Order: sequence, then structure tokens, then C-alpha cells
Amino acid sequence: MTVEGATVRTIDWRSVTPWNLLFRLGSLAASPTLVLLALVGVLAGSLWWTLGGIVFSIGDAKWRDSTAFAAVIEGHESPGRPISGSDTGGVAPVAEYLASPFAMLLQLRPDSGLQEFAYLIWGAFGTLAVWSLIGGALARIAVMRLGRDEHVGPIEALKFAVRRYPAFFCSALYPLGLLIPLALVGAAVGLVMRWDAGAAIVSIAWGLGLAVSFVLSVLLIGILFGWPLMIVTVAAEGTDSLDGLSRGFAYPFQRPVHYAFYLVVGGAIAVGAVWVASILAMQVGQVTWWSVSWGMGAERTVELMTEAERLGRGVTLAADDETPPRLASGTIALWERLVGAMLVAFRFACFWSLAAGIYLLLRRDVDETEFDELFSEGGDPRSLPDLDARQVAPEPKSDEGSRPTAATAPPATAPTTTDTPGAEPPRNEPPKNDAEPDEPVRDE
Repeated sequence: MTVEGATVRTIDWRSVTPWNLLFRLGSLAASPTLVLLALVGVLAGSLWWTLGGIVFSIGDAKWRDSTAFAAVIEGHESPGRPISGSDTGGVAPVAEYLASPFAMLLQLRPDSGLQEFAYLIWGAFGTLAVWSLIGGALARIAVMRLGRDEHVGPIEALKFAVRRYPAFFCSALYPLGLLIPLALVGAAVGLVMRWDAGAAIVSIAWGLGLAVSFVLSVLLIGILFGWPLMIVTVAAEGTDSLDGLSRGFAYPFQRPVHYAFYLVVGGAIAVGAVWVASILAMQVGQVTWWSVSWGMGAERTVELMTEAERLGRGVTLAADDETPPRLASGTIALWERLVGAMLVAFRFACFWSLAAGIYLLLRRDVDETEFDELFSEGGDPRSLPDLDARQVAPEPKSDEGSRPTAATAPPATAPTTTDTPGAEPPRNEPPKNDAEPDEPVRDE
């Protein structure tokens, strides 16, 4: 028997190569909804760090002598730096932005003052608070778009993030809280080590301290790579912070190779998307200056452009500069900083879109859960009704007055017969069965 060959007309690439989901990151992150929400987070974070600098008087030059500390201050207080066409960092600066305050806390020198420590605590937990809210809203939009191709508005996403804000915020707060007992124990041990005898005693158990520090270091690494997944878990599943904490830790450690592959592929896509966005933003600025230079003249254009660039980089102008150019340059620099802030916001949109895509892929690898199985507050309108829960409607009762009763029923009348001369009286014969034949069957 010959079997005709089947013709393949379509291929479900989502089942064959599910990681092609990551190729939608660029278009998703470029949506105005995600960029504007991320811009709100960027500006709120910058305002928080600037307010902390005023409260803790972190404006003197002595606080900016340290290169690392100055980089943390500049990156958080002034996120919208001038745009460079060679910007190929992708979403790596976003991870550095979120992790640098906590890393700087662990790198503080013993001679650091309380003022510097308090400023970093202010900034670190402010960053966590801001991006637990904005990141939760961005993750909700991204995960619904990637998983179900459903559009969630910014107001709806913010309402969702507000209702589940404790779960978003506490996902990373629980493991970070373990550092407080460690710091207290370390401080007590340090007091003992002020004396030679105490230092000799502590040195015997120094290996135990290294083992505890190793466990906590693994915990910190898990927070670094798993905190975005914790936020996406709450956004996708609608669960509490403990579920977000467990999944955020479990998925990267259970599928490390898959996680690394998704990071490389998604990171490369994000690098290309950010590079295109930076080129576009820089070209917009250059075309604007080129168009006005035809009427303003080359000398005046160079003067204003130079002053605007210096103000955008935070360089103070000389005191003898004229007021009109400085006012105009400052306003132009403000607009260009806003464009730079939007580019930073696009980075954050790429970051949370990448986190949502990686979470859906890891959940499919570990739990074998399809992409579209996501939490919906109003219930999934596409789900089938529960037949077991449905109740059979009772038959409608008719009006008792319309039913005939024994009293009102008409009396049964007996059949009447007429006597005919010569007629035989009727005989009571049994009813004839239709199944029986009319004539008996004779045996031959």
C-alpha cells in the first residue's frame, strides 16, 4: 500500500523555537506606553536621589573625590546625559543602575562616615521602592503583550502595581534583610578582635565566617540575577512575594544554561535596539541644529551649541558670559536632556520586556506552562464555562387553577351500543399485538 506524502504548509515556530519570542522586544519596548511609564520612573528616581543629596548635604567636592561614589551620584541624579552615537551598552547600564547603590554599600571603607552611609541607604531603598512600582507596571504590560498579545493600558497597569505593591517591594527585601543580622554579628566579632587575644580566638573560627559569607554571597548573586524575575512573577501570576522569591531564585538555578542563552540572545537584541534608538535621537538633534544654522549663521550656531553641550554635561559657565545666550543655551540643554532621559527610559523598557520574555521561557522550560496561562483579575474571558458548576434550571410550575382536578374532571361515559336484530353481542377480545403475524406460520 502506498502512502501519499504530506505537505507542510505552515510551521508553528513558537513551538519549534520558543525563544523567538525575544525578537519582539524591540518593537514592544518602543511602544509609547512603556517609554512614558519608564520615563516617569527615571524622573522619579532622579528626584529622589537629588532630594537625598540636599538632605544629607552631598554637594561638596569631597563627596565626589571617590570615582565610584561620584559615578553612583552622577548616574542616579542625572540619568539623561548627552547622547552618544557609539552607545552600545544595551540594558547593561540599567542593571548597573539598579545594583550599584547596594554594591556601593558593601564597598564602603571602614573610615566612611555616617553621612555617606545614610545617603546610600536612602538612595538604595528609594531605587527599590520606585522600580518595584514602575517595574511592576512595565512587567505587567510586557508579560500580557508577549504571552497573550493583549494590550494593557498604563492606568490599568499602575492600578495593578499599586494593589500588589507589597508583593513587588518585599520580593527582594526579604533576602536583603538577612544582611542586617550578618552585619550585627560581624560588628560584635569586630569588637572582640580589638584585642590580640580576641583576634586569636576569632581566627580559629574564621573558616566558619567564610562559609557563612559564601552562602550570603550566593544569595546576593541570586538577588542580582533573580530580582527582575521576582517582579515579573508577581505581575504574571498575581501571587505574593514568597512565590516571586521562590521562582526568581529557582528558575535561574534550575536552568542556568537556558537562562544564559536567553540573556545572550535577548541582550544582543537589546544592544541593537538601543543602538538604533541612540542613532535616531542623535540624528534628530543634529538635524534641528542644521536647520536653524541656515538662518542663525555658523558662528552663532557653534556658540549656542557649545554652551548647550557644556550645560548638558553639568559644566558651569564662566561668570562673564552674557545672559541671553546662557538662558537660551540652558533651555536648549534642558530639552536635550529630556531627549536623553527618554533614551534612558527606552533602556528600562527594553530591560523589563527582556525580563518578561525570559520569565515566560524559563517557566515553560521548568513548569511546562504555556505562555498564555497568565493571571487575569476579571477571569479569562477565553476560558470554557465550568459545566460541573452549572445547575440544571427547574421546570417552571404551572398554575394550579388551570389543572383539571377530580371534582372538575368530566365524568367518564360508558360506551353505548344499539341492539340490532340478529347481531351478536360484543365479545371482549384481548388486544392484538402488532408484533404477532396475522396468520400463524405453518411448519412444512
